[in-house]
Amino acid sequence: GLKMLKRANKGTGNWDESDIVPPEGAAGLLWPRMVTGGDNKNTIHVIVLTSPQANGGALYHGQDGALIYMLSQDGGLSWDKNGVIPGIDSAYYGGWSADRYSLAEPRNNTLAFAINNTFEDLVLMKSNDNGDTWQKTVVWRYPDQAADMIYKPDGALSVVIDFNQKVH
Repeated sequence: GLKMLKRANKGTGNWDESDIVPPEGAAGLLWPRMVTGGDNKNTIHVIVLTSPQANGGALYHGQDGALIYMLSQDGGLSWDKNGVIPGIDSAYYGGWSADRYSLAEPRNNTLAFAINNTFEDLVLMKSNDNGDTWQKTVVWRYPDQAADMIYKPDGALSVVIDFNQKVH
C-alpha cells in the first residue's frame, strides 16, 4: 500500500500517518499521483499503478500494472472509489507503465488525467462529476503510421484544466 501523512495546520504540528491499502487482489500500489479539491481541500483524488509483475506484483483484473482511481471525500479517512476505470481496463490495454500519467488539479467538479505507454494509445480521461463517471478520448492511437509526426510519445506529459473546464 501507500503511506499518507497529513496535519491539520499547514507548516506546523505533528503529522498523522495512515495507510492507503490496495484494492482486494492487487499486490501493491506504486508511483501515485494525488491532488486535492473541494471547499476545504478534503476531497482527495489518486491515480496509482498496481504493482507490475517485474516489481514483485501480479496481474490485477487482467492487467500487468493496472492504473486505478481512488477517491476520498473525507480527507483520506475512507475511500469511496478504488478500482480500474472502464475504458483503460483489460478490455483495451494489457497494462500501464510507471510514471507515464499526469493528473490535473481539479477545477470545480471537473477532473482529468492523461496516460500513455510506449506501445499503447495516448489517452485523456475526463470527469465532469467529481470522478463518478469518466469520458475517454484517444488523443493519439498506437500505431498511427499515417501521422506526420514523431512516431510515439515518450511518456512525459502534463494536464491542466482551464477556467472553462477545457482540458489542455
